[in-house]
Parts: sequence; C-alpha cells; structure tokens
Amino acid sequence: TLPSPAGGKGEYVSGIVEVRGTAGAPVLASFVLEASADGTAWTPVASGTTTVTHGILGTWDTTALGDGDHHLRLRVLDVAAAEASDTALVPLDNLPPSVAITTPADGGLIGGYQYILGTATDAHFSAYDLQIAAAATPDLWQPIGGRSFAVTAGNLGTWVVNGDVGPFKQLF
Repeated sequence: TLPSPAGGKGEYVSGIVEVRGTAGAPVLASFVLEASADGTAWTPVASGTTTVTHGILGTWDTTALGDGDHHLRLRVLDVAAAEASDTALVPLDNLPPSVAITTPADGGLIGGYQYILGTATDAHFSAYDLQIAAAATPDLWQPIGGRSFAVTAGNLGTWVVNGDVGPFKQLF
C-alpha cells in the first residue's frame, strides 16, 4: 500500500520526500516505486527485494519538478510473476512565492499613513504577514498587517507611522 508521502491526503510536499508504505507478498521477488507527471510515463524512484511494512519505500527527489499533481505508483512482484500495484496522487509545491515591496522605496522617507505596495502571490497561496523593525533593533519585528488573499502589484497594507522614527526594515 502507498499512503501519501506527506502523511495525509491533499498536503503539499516539496524537495526530498521520504515515501512510506508497505510492499510485500508471501514470496516477494521485488518492488518498484515510480513517479509520473501525467500517470502514463513512469520513472523509477526506488526499488527493493525485501518486504517493507509501514516503512520507508524510498526517497523521491522532487526538486527539479514543477508545482502541481504528480503520481506515485508502487508495483510489487512475487516469484510467480504475479503483480499488484497501488497509486497515489501527490500535490507538489516546489516553486517559491513571488514577493516584492515596491513602495515605500528602500531608504525613502515616510510619514502618516504609508501604503505598502507590492506583490504577494503563489500557485498555492495561503496568506502573508507584513512586519517592520527599526534598523537599530533589526531582530525586533512588529506586525503591521497581512491578508489571506494574493495581491499582484497592489496594496499589501497600510502602516500608520504614528511618530515612529526610522530607518525601518520591512519583512514579508
């Protein structure tokens, strides 16, 4: 059997993924773990000749693969050449989000109400947070906003300066 590598259905995985499951037969000859972007052209990921029970079937390197659903297939062959297989659809998220703050400009002077303009997008977008820190205390970040929807070249939030004296750093 082949459960999702993420440990739960619908969870995104990325990078180097440890695939767990069970591969066995009364008289096992071998098993092959394979991956496919479209479910038709399969590439071997790992193989073995000993039974695996709720353990590591192999390590899947997804770093060169794009975002989206990919297929994993486990094929088990016994010594009589009988074969059984199981598949799992696995959503990948290897591409980083697109983030940029365009306004205020780096080193620019601000005051009053400052609109924070820029971009926060991703194919699997969830949310973003805006934070500021005084340059004199760069490890003391303070939240100033955030949203649970993507923004492309738009208003990310508003900073009410209220007597804050800079320079400040912005964290996305």
